[in-house]
Amino acid sequence: MANVGYGGYMGTAYTTNIFTVLKIKKWYDDTALYNKAGFQILLTLSTQFLGYGCAGLVRRFLVLPPSMIYPKALATIALNKALHSDDRGEIVNGWTMSRYRFFLYSFSAMFIWYWFPGYIFQALSYFNWMTWIAPENTTLAAVTGSITGLGINPWPTFDWNLASVVYDPIITPYYALCTIALGTVFFCICVIIPIWWTNVWQTAYFPIMSNSLFDNTGATYNVSKIMVDGVFSAEAYEAYSPPYMTASYAVMFFCFFGAYMAGVVHILLYNRSELGKGFKSLWQWKNAREEHEDVHNRLMKKYKDAPDWWYLIILALCFIVGCVVAHVYTPGFPIWGMVVSLLLCLILQVPYGMVYAITNAEVTNNVLAELIAGYALPNQPVANMIFKTYGVVSCAQAIQFVCDLKMGHYMKIAPRVMFSAQCIATVVAAFVSIGVNAWALANIPNVCETGQASGFNCEGYTTFFTSSVIWGAIGPERLFASGKMYNATLYGFLCGALLPVPFYLLSKAFPKSGFRYIYSPLLLYGMMNFAPYNLTYVIAPLIVGTVFNYYIKRHYLAWWEKYAYVLTSSFGAALAISAVIIFFAVEYHTVDINWWGNSVSFAGCDDSGCTLRAVPAGGVPA
Repeated sequence: MANVGYGGYMGTAYTTNIFTVLKIKKWYDDTALYNKAGFQILLTLSTQFLGYGCAGLVRRFLVLPPSMIYPKALATIALNKALHSDDRGEIVNGWTMSRYRFFLYSFSAMFIWYWFPGYIFQALSYFNWMTWIAPENTTLAAVTGSITGLGINPWPTFDWNLASVVYDPIITPYYALCTIALGTVFFCICVIIPIWWTNVWQTAYFPIMSNSLFDNTGATYNVSKIMVDGVFSAEAYEAYSPPYMTASYAVMFFCFFGAYMAGVVHILLYNRSELGKGFKSLWQWKNAREEHEDVHNRLMKKYKDAPDWWYLIILALCFIVGCVVAHVYTPGFPIWGMVVSLLLCLILQVPYGMVYAITNAEVTNNVLAELIAGYALPNQPVANMIFKTYGVVSCAQAIQFVCDLKMGHYMKIAPRVMFSAQCIATVVAAFVSIGVNAWALANIPNVCETGQASGFNCEGYTTFFTSSVIWGAIGPERLFASGKMYNATLYGFLCGALLPVPFYLLSKAFPKSGFRYIYSPLLLYGMMNFAPYNLTYVIAPLIVGTVFNYYIKRHYLAWWEKYAYVLTSSFGAALAISAVIIFFAVEYHTVDINWWGNSVSFAGCDDSGCTLRAVPAGGVPA
């Protein structure tokens, strides 16, 4: 139930993205729609439950096959075993400490330690030590900086939060961490730096890494200048400026397009057997457990299964509620938009779910949904956000629900009990997300502003808003169509479709070589998190993963099996509790520690985002 509440896409109800960008004054400032409680409640419940309905229909593909592992579920199980099992006296590589005692020690250590990078000595978090040598050096900050730079730094942080926020370094398989790092480093060095340095797409007039859009004066793009009464105005757009992306942000879109195709093609090549069994049971409409004879499926046969029609009822009810939301609150979002977004989920959740189950890397179809909505619902940002939310959440939430179902599968929890528990948790989590979002927007000073005192600068919401401008307000036709500035990024679809083929052929030709460890979608996956994240969030987990998932796992396997997942779970729990206490105890009441260790990381170009070229008096050249 806790996983359902927290484990959704972005760790909360995805609809809070819409509520935030509608509320914040520097973005849409549409308080009329934001203040409608019915809109918030119905949209959140329908999107969350839509994913649950979809999850139940793909159990035969994503839960029952034994090859669908879900490392995240294994970590949760390890934590529960640590808290409830009695393994005292068991000797593992010379260690006799129980999992529970190990959890308490590691939890306490991380709880105390996080006060340093999180509050007392923040330079330990953004450890951009190379920029301290010459803070105003633009190139040095762009290449090595941790905030607005690419983060090419051999030791980028001492903060577990930064090391695990994107990829948990212990849960994520080591081959996945290496593949992600390989692809991300390649794009940083061989693609982003050359684009920025040679001023492709006029990127030299802007920071090398940012998830904001800019106008032709170098300022943050002001969407209010191209909107008249909430509707896009072509005349105002021509009078103002086209939006410009940073080099990292533009390359990120290329990799998004590529990862979508790479994920589908890779699964078709490598996981044909699982797909065949799933479709066979679906076609014959029989219990899919009969197709699998592993120990987990044999033991689960003693329980009555939750029938598919239960999930179909949820799916139908959520579809009806979504239609009500479209008709009553967002007339720019047509009913057929619900149909298309649901089909998008049903088609893509199986291949993307398999990628997540095997690698712990979650591919989401958010940019694809925005692209489709941008052409289908041109110049309507709110409708684009609604379409994206139904299309993305139904798929991403389905994958997270499936992960939970797999955990119940491992732990032999009756499927009907799981169904009830997840439904209750989904309702509770929806109202908690709405309430916390409303409280934060009303009570945190300067929330979502750059340089907010407690760090609530809303990087994820900034990306959401930026995307709504690109795909919703302006539309892909003006930016990505043939002859337009960013049309070349669409070649990502072709490159992604071709990428898995050579690695598949090489792994078949040389079955014992390292090619069998190349999971091709992950070569692009690291760049999907770029802007606001950078290589800091890739190198740090790779370092930790090398220690635990390579060295310790190879040399002290028994220790790793007993303690590794407990360690990452205890660190995550300690971070959460420590961060809450720090916020309410010393940050919410503004008890600042002003000294060099808290300011050095935010000095100079890495914080301000210096540009390679100054914007000329007449604006950025067309």
